[in-house]
Amino acid sequence: MIFADAFYWIALVNEGDEAHDRAVAAAASHFGRTITTEWALAEVCDAFASQRNRRLVDRLRSIWRLDETLILVAADHDWFARGLDLFCSRPDKDWSLTDCISFLVMQDHGVTDALTGDRHSTQAGFNALLA
Repeated sequence: MIFADAFYWIALVNEGDEAHDRAVAAAASHFGRTITTEWALAEVCDAFASQRNRRLVDRLRSIWRLDETLILVAADHDWFARGLDLFCSRPDKDWSLTDCISFLVMQDHGVTDALTGDRHSTQAGFNALLA
């Protein structure tokens, strides 16, 4: 299983993204389970909030709804509280709250590889497959 970060989803549908080709190649070559969170998907929607880019979310929404290999971890209070604890315990890092929740989800599910190019994942000890 691998974790799909907002970095991946954004690169996957945004042809102008520098990681687009790597994201498309990763999507084509991965045949196992993928896990992500509603928190990460909220970041994607925020990134594509402009009228010009909003259509990209609709393309992703089809994937999120129809991909039977995708595990979508719901945003709930427990994840928020645990993520906030990690966030507050690491003042030496620039990790976002969403990063912290993602790291905890990965840890709890035994996932070490992430579809991301974000250096924060490597700082937390995970493999950033799109770096």
